[in-house]
Amino acid sequence: MRVNTRTEALAVALLPQKGILVQATLVLAASAFTALAAQARINLPFTPVPITGQTFAVLLVGALLGSRLGAASMITYWCQGVAGLPVFAGGMSGWAYATGPTGGYLVGFIAAAYAVGFLAERGWDRRPWTLALAMLAGQVLIYAGGLSWLAHFTSGKSVFELGLYPFIPGDSVKLLLAASLVPSGRAALGTLPMSGLPGAATGWTLALPWRWLYSLGAALLVIGSLLPWGIDAGRQASVNGLVAGEGIVTLVAAALAFVGVALAWRGVFAPFLSHLWQSTVAIVAGFVAFFNIIHAVADETFWLASVGPGLAVIAVGAVVIFLAAVGEGAPEASPAGGQEN
Repeated sequence: MRVNTRTEALAVALLPQKGILVQATLVLAASAFTALAAQARINLPFTPVPITGQTFAVLLVGALLGSRLGAASMITYWCQGVAGLPVFAGGMSGWAYATGPTGGYLVGFIAAAYAVGFLAERGWDRRPWTLALAMLAGQVLIYAGGLSWLAHFTSGKSVFELGLYPFIPGDSVKLLLAASLVPSGRAALGTLPMSGLPGAATGWTLALPWRWLYSLGAALLVIGSLLPWGIDAGRQASVNGLVAGEGIVTLVAAALAFVGVALAWRGVFAPFLSHLWQSTVAIVAGFVAFFNIIHAVADETFWLASVGPGLAVIAVGAVVIFLAAVGEGAPEASPAGGQEN
């Protein structure tokens, strides 16, 4: 006798109705989200492949919608771009772009969304690290499609140097962020007065045992935003983090982290709002560090040497806060009727 281990993905499980119109709305919304993420673009001078937010959106859509709706969203996204809508990276569209150097990545999005959704439907979305493995499989499929097609346009250059190596750090950050959101969201929603959510077992709680780790990460963000971030090529002098707008954003993110920890400590925040607050800070901090590292790479400088200590400290702080968000998002067993503090 065959046992069906398939469950519904998070977004589908939350819907009170699951008719064709509701599913079509989810598909269109996911394709629009992917199109919006594609506009966050950083061009690298040595490759036709840009850095975008597409992979983050694709992996997240697959985990949230499941295999069939996730793949349908990416097919819809591809069709929208081919039909002329400016949904591809940088507002591009058309058949020429879809069959250009980056066309293989677009096809890989479909396979990746299906694979991540397939594994999410089988319980891989319950924990951050199991979902990270599922998303890693999806990322491999994106690379497989992208690199195999990009090889036709390399003209003797290494396809791995043009389409793989420069993207591993950023894709790793995006993968970890996406992998933390779904299990954390499932655990957080399980604390709300709602029933029928798969994976939200009774007796599990979303506490905040990681507040000291949040405080450490926030302190590192403050220190990093005050330290030099790198070398100004025009003046050959150290550039203080607060000179750039991203430095101010980092300082604000650190302040929000401290406020969030203080309010959670005082019991002002419900667990769901507490996690939402801290996860937002983690994403902002991680994006700031990632954004500046990529710009150093885009300037064709060796970023480990050109980036100052401030950005390195910010990167460490972002990782610490991210780990705290993952730890907070993991459901923890607690005695019946009690809650861990």
